Amino acid sequence: MDDDIRSKLTSLIDAYVRGKLKPEETDFLWTELLRHPEYYDILRTRVALQKKMLTSRKGRYNPQTTRKPAIIIGIAAALLVGLLFSWYQFSSSSQPTPLLEEIRIVHMISPEVTRSAGDMPQHAEAYLQNAFIQSASGNTEEAIEKYISLQEQTMFQDTVSYNLGILYYNSGDFEQSATAFANSNCTSFPSSILQEKCFWFRTNAYLAINDYENALVSARETVNYHGVHEQEASTIVRRLSRSR
Repeated sequence: MDDDIRSKLTSLIDAYVRGKLKPEETDFLWTELLRHPEYYDILRTRVALQKKMLTSRKGRYNPQTTRKPAIIIGIAAALLVGLLFSWYQFSSSSQPTPLLEEIRIVHMISPEVTRSAGDMPQHAEAYLQNAFIQSASGNTEEAIEKYISLQEQTMFQDTVSYNLGILYYNSGDFEQSATAFANSNCTSFPSSILQEKCFWFRTNAYLAINDYENALVSARETVNYHGVHEQEASTIVRRLSRSR
């Protein structure tokens, strides 16, 4: 790659992260990222750093708001009591509730994983990549629109449905989230870790809409993987089985 293209790509990435990129420049960026995929990781890193910087600015140190140690201990104690109360509610309620307040974007399926499953048309790859970057950038509505467009073209159905399930869940649209996860064939994913996550997120989406029958089925599937969510899913299975 010559220095001119390298410099232009870097400038486009910086402009995109700051939200200063024009639509035609955005299209050019996705095209160039397909030709030079090594810059895709740079883009994701810049997005993550930008979010971290904005977060640190919001939480900048202010001597006037500094808490004394005793107050901090009191707050910590209150949080602990709250956590214990939440656990008690979950263990003693007639029906379990979702254990996830949100699903971190890091759990979404990236274009690299989808690409490894087989060849894809270049325009579709660019669209999938764009949707993923929009998700990572916090542009949820734009990301959902792009994933729906791919879904309507019957492309990458399982990946798209899974990612939509996460985006809808984090938006509080649990009905749509449950439907999206249900449309994703969890067992089609290339790793058992990803398959387990798919069933686990589906379980939480069903719990959020009080669909306990399907939540039980999905929780049992989660347990079968004996992975990181086995204990939590087993608790849900016991609670739901007891109430049937």
